[in-house]
Amino acid sequence: MSRFLFYPHARKVIERLPEHFKKAYLKRHTSNSRLSYFEKGEDQFIKAANNSMSVLCPLLMCDWFRYPKEFFDIPPAVIFPEESQRSLWGGEGIVRGFTEVKRTRTRVPKTWGPELRQNLFYSEILDRWLMIIVSLTALKQIELMKGLDNYLLMTPENEINSRLGMHIKREILLKLSDPEFKKLKPDIVAKYAQFIIPGNEAEWVGLTLDEAIKKQMKIDYLHERAAASIPKKEILTKALLKQLDSDKEHPQLCMFPSCSPSIHINMATLKVSIYKSPGNVLRGGGIISLTLPVGGKITGENLCASFTLTKLYGFLTKQGESNISLYFLSSVTGNWPLGINLVPYLWG
Repeated sequence: MSRFLFYPHARKVIERLPEHFKKAYLKRHTSNSRLSYFEKGEDQFIKAANNSMSVLCPLLMCDWFRYPKEFFDIPPAVIFPEESQRSLWGGEGIVRGFTEVKRTRTRVPKTWGPELRQNLFYSEILDRWLMIIVSLTALKQIELMKGLDNYLLMTPENEINSRLGMHIKREILLKLSDPEFKKLKPDIVAKYAQFIIPGNEAEWVGLTLDEAIKKQMKIDYLHERAAASIPKKEILTKALLKQLDSDKEHPQLCMFPSCSPSIHINMATLKVSIYKSPGNVLRGGGIISLTLPVGGKITGENLCASFTLTKLYGFLTKQGESNISLYFLSSVTGNWPLGINLVPYLWG
């Protein structure tokens, strides 16, 4: 079990892991190995052992008495030491069980391990020789598949069961997805075309859960650092322009008196709502100039003093599909009856 599972912040990181890594990780830990540790024999019944039970029951020592060889088809517990991760054991491990002494026919504990040997292999894709410790089972599989590259690419991860093997496999897949390698070795790329995957997926092949969490945390840190290096003004400006460009029909700027825009004034904020009508397209912001005749009155307000607001800058926000709202910060200096002129101000 990964130690990162005990940290609450790491659980959020696990949710952000790529989907292809999650599927491969679950498949690796839920698939059963094709290796069988049972002896294949036609005789399903064996003679009783000469143990303490034979003294109590002499019937067990009769030549004609047999008992079933296997009661349950349950595989034994297999131990994979740290050395198996630095070599290729072909899915084999250390098995602990019992054996029968021929002379006394008693059961004694015994441990079985794979037969290991050191061999030299050549990787056609990596173009280099590798000295690896392999088991006899893995060596037979490599010879059967005609090379180390085919063995690592065709064998499932749960049967390789080696960090060294998965590291070499990841390096092979990254090499196959490299554009420069495809130009230099087109014949090798065509030979292993069925195993080629995108480079962003090949980077995650064979990683443990701890390694994947650290990699995802590093990616998140680099994204946050890159985002912090850009001023928020530029980010908001680009997002606003992208939002305006994505609309199929842009809101139009009203230039006719029949639009009857409404004005709401408070101590520090002026809000102007313009309803959609033919005219100029407003992009990003604007300059507003208000001129009210003497003796007029502002709609919705009982102010009769005179005031003039010119060249006020603000930000554009969209409200619904029928209007645009411009928010400006200013101080009220007087009051004039209604008269509005909006001048578009295009960014860039």
